[in-house]
Amino acid sequence: MKRASTLVLSAFLASLSALPGLAEEEPADDTVMETIAVPEAAPTRPSDHPWERFVRGFRREHQFALSLGLSRGQWQVQRFGGDADDQIKDQGFRSAGAWTKFQYSYHIQIYRGFGYLLGSSTGYHYEHPPAQQTWQPVPGVQFPGVLAGFVLNINPVLRLSTALDVYLERYNRIVRHLPNKPDTSISVTLQAYDLGFFVDVFYELNWAIRLETHARQLYYLRPKRQNGDPDFPVDATFRKEDRWLGLALVFHLL
Repeated sequence: MKRASTLVLSAFLASLSALPGLAEEEPADDTVMETIAVPEAAPTRPSDHPWERFVRGFRREHQFALSLGLSRGQWQVQRFGGDADDQIKDQGFRSAGAWTKFQYSYHIQIYRGFGYLLGSSTGYHYEHPPAQQTWQPVPGVQFPGVLAGFVLNINPVLRLSTALDVYLERYNRIVRHLPNKPDTSISVTLQAYDLGFFVDVFYELNWAIRLETHARQLYYLRPKRQNGDPDFPVDATFRKEDRWLGLALVFHLL
């Protein structure tokens, strides 16, 4: 009888321990795990160049360039004047030479990397024709004129531009050489229209190497007599067309 009472009491206590409210809780862990969020680095964009904070999308204001190159073209002589004019009339004479040029331009931003430029230039053009050629041009000096054009900054390293340069070019003593006759010469100033295309690659913040090409047209404008007489005091008509290709060192004054 006593043994049966003990078994009943044990079963009752076991049923009480199975209730949810009386269930034994597991001891809580005193260690608190904290998660620290590490921000990810923002991806670098191609336009995030170290020079961008100086250039700010557009290389503005003062630019200087010193150019060197080679030229090739042709003189078109309609008239030179004088007794032997028929021997040189309506002829073309090829020319080749070398040139150097100094250019200043001021760049103004219009929108983002696009803008326009204003400036001027001066230079020297050397030609050396064959000794026996009838038309004997001489080196020409370029007087400062007016330069205007457009510029596109692709990024702080690469820049494209095009410009028209209008100036006067002086030739002292262009010689006409005819066999068995004395040489005759003329000193003239030609009006030049120079269309240039430029590619600038900056290798430092302020310095760039430029590749440039030019297409030029030069005209001799004959002066008239002051009294309104339609005859020309210098009876000559000629023009020149040439192409230039060269390299330049460019400095951007920041």
